[in-house]
Amino acid sequence: MKKFCSFLCLLIGYSFCNAQTEGYQYYSRLDSVPATGFYNIVLKPFVTARLKADYSDVRIVDEAGKWVPHLLRFTDRDITAHKVNFDVDFEVSKNNSDSTVVVAHTGPSTLNNLGLTTRNTAAVRYASLSGSDDKLQWFTINDSIVISPTAGKGLTQVFDFYFPPANYQYYKINIVNKGSDPYSIENVITRQVTGPDQALKQMIVNPVASIQQKDSARFSYIRVTQAMPFHFTEIGLQLRGQSFFYRKAVLYIAVAEAGGFQNMGHPVATFTLSNNSTLRFNTGLQNANVFFIVIDNEDNPPLSIDTVSTYLPYRFISAHLEAGRSYRLFMGNKNAKAPEYDLPAIDSLVPYINPTLNAEAIIATESATAAAGKNKFGTGFMWVAIFAALMLLLFFTRHILQEVNKKSDDHI
Repeated sequence: MKKFCSFLCLLIGYSFCNAQTEGYQYYSRLDSVPATGFYNIVLKPFVTARLKADYSDVRIVDEAGKWVPHLLRFTDRDITAHKVNFDVDFEVSKNNSDSTVVVAHTGPSTLNNLGLTTRNTAAVRYASLSGSDDKLQWFTINDSIVISPTAGKGLTQVFDFYFPPANYQYYKINIVNKGSDPYSIENVITRQVTGPDQALKQMIVNPVASIQQKDSARFSYIRVTQAMPFHFTEIGLQLRGQSFFYRKAVLYIAVAEAGGFQNMGHPVATFTLSNNSTLRFNTGLQNANVFFIVIDNEDNPPLSIDTVSTYLPYRFISAHLEAGRSYRLFMGNKNAKAPEYDLPAIDSLVPYINPTLNAEAIIATESATAAAGKNKFGTGFMWVAIFAALMLLLFFTRHILQEVNKKSDDHI
């Protein structure tokens, strides 16, 4: 009888562990754990493509098939959600109806933006941006910048110059006034993101997407197809066709993977394409196989889109893992709800910078049921386990009642 009870207990325990991973479509083995402690697992594109947008269906599972508590980490939220403004030393070496020349001294740091603070104005100007290490020899960074300010509610406004990362000591902004009064320059700033680790500020670049473009009399329609529904928060464009342009565009997310030009889905973001921008745009968190960009050309010739790239800030999970034990990452359960672990309540006590473990190739749980913790006998075996558990419960109940009756007879 003891052996029978042990067998039933084993069935119940096995069934419980199997229930922990029931409904998950994929898993990936994690690297071996060299020492006990906290580790970070980066959610790379091949992982995010199999997760819901709220990440509620990602799990770390130990070798017994039980969940291991984890923390979700979002570098764009955790490090800082906003850029910090830093003042830059500058001088206005020329400021008349011919041109305005602003020279900013930034030092040896690497920058990709400068902000020109002016008193409120609605005047449109063209400008160029150059860099130098000695203020004698200058090198062109961008020679076709359109300054098209929108007057704000305050007394000043900032026009941002974005450019490829550079590490010049000095930057020169040359604004062409063409006989008109100059801007009133108040300040020069740069916007930088601060945080504990420089590497975490970088963006994950998803695999290259395929594009298809159709142009009508006024609009350009670009269909973008990703190999999988990779998550992204930004898109980047490379285009050609015009040296100077300023166009409005709308991003649509297809409802179904087979979305066509007649069924583009719903709009999720609007942005402006201009020759003086980085052509990188925030889209909010999306995870779509197919999306569309519609460009309003008005009366201008259409632009030709060469490539569309998608980007995602680093997402990773932190967990305390034990040396010598094996772990797997489970994902892809549309019915999963976010687990309620203790770790989020003590987030500030969990290290942010930890050793990294990599997820290996994705395996579909249906094709490797034994490794994924599924019962190779399928749902039939689950019913056997449930029946066995009920039998065990009845056995113990009957045994307890017999003992109670026996004690009652002894007292009579």
